[in-house]
Amino acid sequence: MTLLRSAEGRALHWLQCLILLGVMVQLLVIVKVDAISLDCVAPATLHAKLKFENRVTFMKYNFPINYTIDVPRILIFRKRNVTRLLRDWKVNMDDLRPLWGSVSRNVLQKILAVLTPEKHPSWSFTHELLAIINAMVADMPQPQPELVIQRIRRVLNPKPADAIKSVPPKALVDNCYRVLVLLYEHSCFSHIATPAGGSWTSSGTREMGTGAELSADIQFGA
Repeated sequence: MTLLRSAEGRALHWLQCLILLGVMVQLLVIVKVDAISLDCVAPATLHAKLKFENRVTFMKYNFPINYTIDVPRILIFRKRNVTRLLRDWKVNMDDLRPLWGSVSRNVLQKILAVLTPEKHPSWSFTHELLAIINAMVADMPQPQPELVIQRIRRVLNPKPADAIKSVPPKALVDNCYRVLVLLYEHSCFSHIATPAGGSWTSSGTREMGTGAELSADIQFGA
């Protein structure tokens, strides 16, 4: 009888431990969700996917040397364009995020169009980026009246609408990343630590990459 009671006591003790562990896990989940709001899950996921090492590997090293893609100039959406729109044209951030989403989605579709589905080493990565951006765009508010959109297009595309430019895939994705950081830095990225060895801080400041990377950014980047 004593042995049975001892076994029951140990079982009760382990049951209490398991219940306590479950509560702790729930608390950790609550803290994590609270630290990153639900509105920031997709931007934070995209931010992590677009770290410097991934952009170099999937958008440069997996392509032939000096490879470029022909895109309309309207799809070259640089950080300086956004800065100008915010500063000089007083465009609302809620208008710029859908515009960024639309441009980024079209850029990734252009890149996917030159890749062999499921065979090219960058296809899955690019497809995952597109899926995340599609989810973000679906949750974004609609842009403001046409006058604002016309102003945005004037800043982005001062040359004829059909003007085409040849741009490296990495430069296009770099622009996507830098504008993402600029548009979400205060609402979502203030807590994100910057990886060592070549990425961007929440303020959009570049950590040093290789000389070749910096040269490419000067020519094509934001």
